[in-house]
Amino acid sequence: MSSKTLVFVSSGDVVADRRYEYGVMLREAGDEAAAADLFAQALEIAPDWAAGWFALGEARVAAGDRAGAAEAFRQVLRLDPADRFGAMLKLALIGEVATPDVAPPAYVRDLFDQYAARFDVALVERLNYSVPWTIAERLETLVPAETRHPLRRRSISLRHRPCRRGACAAGSAGFPASTCHRQ
Repeated sequence: MSSKTLVFVSSGDVVADRRYEYGVMLREAGDEAAAADLFAQALEIAPDWAAGWFALGEARVAAGDRAGAAEAFRQVLRLDPADRFGAMLKLALIGEVATPDVAPPAYVRDLFDQYAARFDVALVERLNYSVPWTIAERLETLVPAETRHPLRRRSISLRHRPCRRGACAAGSAGFPASTCHRQ
């Protein structure tokens, strides 16, 4: 269930939230139609809840109700024009709209923000990312040890440009490092 990757966003109503949670449990058990019914009940209580509409759309897709899913995803877009849930992408997946050239920026930002806390571990420990340490090892052979201290004072950073996170900072060879957990 892809909604597991999203941070829970409350409807503001405890009963609607509880029905949503029961719907999530039913989806995990494989009963998509029953889950969709509970999400719809939650939306009767909290009709302006974009996260609830998104969950309803996903459950309807899984239950084979493409038209109902499209209706739910369009409601998400009405409530959240920035599309932080990626409803336009879901509409494209079910053939209701053309595939966009890029994902909505709000969706990408929120997805990355949710993943950022686990990013370094996944990158380094699961994917064996080692570029910064390889660069640091190469620099160690190229830059004499006596010149490394002035480099540190000038705060030259070896951060990898795409992520600017700790896993991508050189944490060895006397070069400046950021918050890498391998240090």
